[in-house]
Amino acid sequence: INSPSVVSGNIPVGASPVGMAYNSVNNYIYVSNSVDGTVSVINCLTNLVITIITVGTNPTEMALNTLSNQLYVVNFGSSNISIIDCVTNTVTGSPISTVSASNGIAYNPINNSMYFSNLAAGTVKVLDCSTNIVTTTIAVAVGVVNFITYNSINNSIYVSSVSFDSVYVIDCNTNSLVGSPISVGNIPQQ
Repeated sequence: INSPSVVSGNIPVGASPVGMAYNSVNNYIYVSNSVDGTVSVINCLTNLVITIITVGTNPTEMALNTLSNQLYVVNFGSSNISIIDCVTNTVTGSPISTVSASNGIAYNPINNSMYFSNLAAGTVKVLDCSTNIVTTTIAVAVGVVNFITYNSINNSIYVSSVSFDSVYVIDCNTNSLVGSPISVGNIPQQ
């Protein structure tokens, strides 16, 4: 017999939590707090916030680089990406410019790259994680491209477009669009 789950309490984090990422190496959950410009780190053994990390303005989505154990945090308001070292839970290096506001980000472990959206530009940029330099810009759609996810089975990135109520597919072997946009419901998000 399945019994319903019971919420046993809440874990206070910063103002306007937007994104979350789990790190299986340290068993921590990272929560981006958009209004505060911070990331709260929760120890999953104790369900307590163990530290709060200051990043850029309006952090949104995050992606874990499983090779380097670093968390890449998209800062929508400051148009950059902060990198958190998950061993020390501190920001490492200078923020990486995204040129314009970004929201979605996903990690591809096959080519050790982060893919992130440039919201109003209608593009996805490819960031080589070994150098932290943008190597490719992929034109996706005229209009707003938003959230991104990675499919490890076919080595592809899926990108939502709120302007066209569609999802676009990027082949990560060639870093180019494949096929026609996939029509989905109104204003696709995550």
